[in-house]
Amino acid sequence: MSRRHVAAIAFALVAPVLASAAQSARPPATPPARTPLSKSDLTARAGSSVVTIHTSSGHGAGVILDSTGLVVTSLQVVRGQTGLSIRLANGDVYDDVGVVDVDERRDLVLLKIKAFGLAPATLGDSEKVAAGQRVMLVGSPQAPDAAIAETSIKEVRRSGQGYRLIQTAAATSANRLGGGMFNEFGELVGVIAARPDGGADLTAGIPVNYARGLASTTVRMTLEELAIKVANSPSGQGPRSIYAGTPPTAAGARLQALLAASKIAWTRTSEYEWKATYKGVKVPELTVEARVADTLLVLECVAKENATLDDAAKGQLLQMNYGMDLVKVAVRFDDSVVVMMEIELRLLDAPGLVRLADEVAREADRVATALAGLGGSAPPPPSIKEETAPDLSAPADLQRLTRVELLQGRAEVRFDRLMWRPQVSSEPTTSSFQHHTGDLHLQILSERLEVPLANMADVALANMTNGGAQNAKVVRRGYRNVNGQRMLFLELESTMTGVAFSFYGHYWSGPSGTVQIVGFAGRSLIGEYRGAIESFVSTFQVLK
Repeated sequence: MSRRHVAAIAFALVAPVLASAAQSARPPATPPARTPLSKSDLTARAGSSVVTIHTSSGHGAGVILDSTGLVVTSLQVVRGQTGLSIRLANGDVYDDVGVVDVDERRDLVLLKIKAFGLAPATLGDSEKVAAGQRVMLVGSPQAPDAAIAETSIKEVRRSGQGYRLIQTAAATSANRLGGGMFNEFGELVGVIAARPDGGADLTAGIPVNYARGLASTTVRMTLEELAIKVANSPSGQGPRSIYAGTPPTAAGARLQALLAASKIAWTRTSEYEWKATYKGVKVPELTVEARVADTLLVLECVAKENATLDDAAKGQLLQMNYGMDLVKVAVRFDDSVVVMMEIELRLLDAPGLVRLADEVAREADRVATALAGLGGSAPPPPSIKEETAPDLSAPADLQRLTRVELLQGRAEVRFDRLMWRPQVSSEPTTSSFQHHTGDLHLQILSERLEVPLANMADVALANMTNGGAQNAKVVRRGYRNVNGQRMLFLELESTMTGVAFSFYGHYWSGPSGTVQIVGFAGRSLIGEYRGAIESFVSTFQVLK
């Protein structure tokens, strides 16, 4: 069997999961003591994550926030630009640049390039920045001598425009605009901004925690749309809709025009909401609702109201998401089961709207049929005695390991590049690794969804079966603490085209989302590599 087929089984095991239950996370462990970096080490670590942004009027800098190409910079660098390129520190150039989000008040914009395996900055906590701390300012690699400066923080002050600034003692430099402000541990704590007021000609930074709130991997607009958005928005008033006019009025008008041209009988129920009636097979009458949410069109249809489902039945129902391409099924807090989808309104035409509404209604009818067969509960799985495994703690040399950011900076793992080789993954929320021996594989999947840990065994088995595995079963399960976080561990066995495999997974879920870390190898080898998997898992930490 090829390693590609082996990886396919593992991806089925850690496939995305939707759930509505809540689970509280324990407080994160106290991080180990850290040693400040030397100037050369700090420059090397920070510099690999800083990029040059070339525009028609010059160039500025930006900082890579994740390995798939999310870049933060000052809005002043790209304001009014309809085309630009981004050059990495290693010389690679990307011309296809999208816009994820913008905060005009704070002079921040998040860009996205189509990349993989980049070296992102390690995010610090700008709430912990204080006067007197040492920082390194790193700007465009195009002019390294002028773009790098070691300085100190003079104060954290109010800008007078509704946000804070990190004021340094270093003089301003055009080569640093949009670049990074790094603390003495090499963590990004600020984005270098244009001088916001008429004060001293000193470099100031926008606290990086503001950028955390914008972080996503979904491109929401083009550079052209950003130029229109910024031009139509008075300075200091914050982001507005990409549509001309005052949102959501213009977006609502666009949706109304699409509905009128869609040849479906839509009825307006409020200023920005409409509904249409469909005839189903299981449900005689289905109502599809359409509404505007910022720049999104949301289509939703209730498959069943007041569904009385236990956790096991909900788990079975939510597994239907794996077979749905365009829509998703969810359980509301009032126990209504709904089928829904969201799409950028700017991407739609009238025929596309019809296809999507039809799909939502069709899947809602199918979900209603499935609900009739669930019966409120699922048969219990075979009884397996739960174990309590020894606690895992981060190694003392954690800081020398390569960091992988999870849940948009809310969690992390680290790995030793001498032991593990990163692999290409087609999913932005999945990180794949191969052990240096070639016999062991490991995948990490993180999602901004909270899932009950007790349900993960059933989901893992269902995913393995859907992925083509045969005779899948849980052979060990239990809980352990990893750096103060309670994690479920599972050992599973299955066969694929006659070859026996074992999977050793660790699962965490909390308000920030869900993380799955799963190692797998041939069944005869898993005992040999269990320690390597646990060593990887020991670096998992939930950050404040």
